[in-house]
Amino acid sequence: MSQAKVDRYKEEKKNREKLMKKQKRETMLLKLAGSVVAIALVGWIGFSVYQNVQADVANTYEVKTDALDDYLNGLNASEEETAEAESEAETEASAETETTAEEAQSETAAE
Repeated sequence: MSQAKVDRYKEEKKNREKLMKKQKRETMLLKLAGSVVAIALVGWIGFSVYQNVQADVANTYEVKTDALDDYLNGLNASEEETAEAESEAETEASAETETTAEEAQSETAAE
């Protein structure tokens, strides 16, 4: 080997530890940077999906029940009218029964 090659080899051997530490440090930094980027990417995707899901869940719907309320109120009103009519009919029937009973008593008293 030529003297220049021998000198280069000796210099490399002398600085080999420094070079290996430098390579390990660079490899570690690359892995760390890649991990940070990957975590940030996964976090961003997860947050975007979460927002979309929450936006879908948060939809509110409005139901107008005016027609149903009117119908139910109409049913209640007709039930009340029917109940009033029945109570009036019962009152009239009991009044007629009382009148008939009084007339019967008057006839028996007159005889």
